[in-house]
Amino acid sequence: MEQQCLLPSPPRERTVVEGNVVEHPIWKLSNRYAKPMRKVLDEHGELVLDAKTKKPVLIQNVEDYTRTIDLGLDPHDARKRRALVITASLHFGYPTVYAFRILVVIVEKAHALKYASQKIEITPTEITKGLGITKPGGTDYRNIYDALNALENMSLVYVDTYWDITSKRVHPGRRTERLIKKSVFKATREESQPVTMPFPGIPAPEQKMGALGAEADAEPENYVELGDGIWLSLKAGYRFTVDRDYLNRLGDETTQRLYTYLAKKDRDSPFYNEHVVNVGRRLGLAKTRPSAITAILRRTCEHLQTPLEPDGKAFLKWFDFKGKGKEQMLFLETSCPGDVGALEQQARERAEQLARMKQQFAKSAR
Repeated sequence: MEQQCLLPSPPRERTVVEGNVVEHPIWKLSNRYAKPMRKVLDEHGELVLDAKTKKPVLIQNVEDYTRTIDLGLDPHDARKRRALVITASLHFGYPTVYAFRILVVIVEKAHALKYASQKIEITPTEITKGLGITKPGGTDYRNIYDALNALENMSLVYVDTYWDITSKRVHPGRRTERLIKKSVFKATREESQPVTMPFPGIPAPEQKMGALGAEADAEPENYVELGDGIWLSLKAGYRFTVDRDYLNRLGDETTQRLYTYLAKKDRDSPFYNEHVVNVGRRLGLAKTRPSAITAILRRTCEHLQTPLEPDGKAFLKWFDFKGKGKEQMLFLETSCPGDVGALEQQARERAEQLARMKQQFAKSAR
């Protein structure tokens, strides 16, 4: 795995992710949950069945397209209660982990362009390549457009929980953000000629001179415009590296989501631990019982511990669960060596981590 860290300047790795987008349960873990539906009941409380299919009639309810996620009390001010309010479009639904992977590809391109413009020049074909699709077809492009529509029509309201990298603190009060403002695609294939190409026998249009030279002020033919908050955050350095190829190969959405969440957490050390209930909340799992969350995390951790072809990469070295009920915790070690320079320091840190793990296990066992 590439070394993970939050950096004040662009890292050498090509794929980076903005920190806020993995810290909170923004992404639905399957298409099933992206567009919530309710079963219709009659005046007697009985299910209304479709006359032809005999299946329950389903309808959308606007209340299901606004989620308020309680993130608990502010650890530094007990008078404040942190929350994340997500509002999605009834037509396009909530963005899924697939949409997150598309955002990863777009941010990678912005990083490669050294954050020259908030309008990231990128084509749909580039996005398919970034997703690991070798032979894209019409369905693939439609899925990309649908995911971008969901991102463009979703608003995020952070309440005392948005980390502002510029001020180096949590933004007080409410802050509304959109991850993507707009997507414009004038060509759907790399081999397509842009619409500004002249026809045979017709002279090329005269170039307009901008402040920075010819065509400097013109919009790209194909681009995605990032939201103001994520753009400023990326430029200011609130980002960490991921292995996009490995992310694509994981396949399962829950495993992909857990990988990116843990990839941010191992920036200082390969050792990490957290209550399973908190991890489940961060991932946006539908199940809330500790035993159910543990079962899901065990399966996904086993996946992250299994070497994948062709390079045999495994993100986790080991993992374990300690404690019971709400106090149960997940302990793990990633394959990243962390941000430590010398072997002596690594040994000291490991000893300190193990000592803390033993103390926490002893407390949870009481």
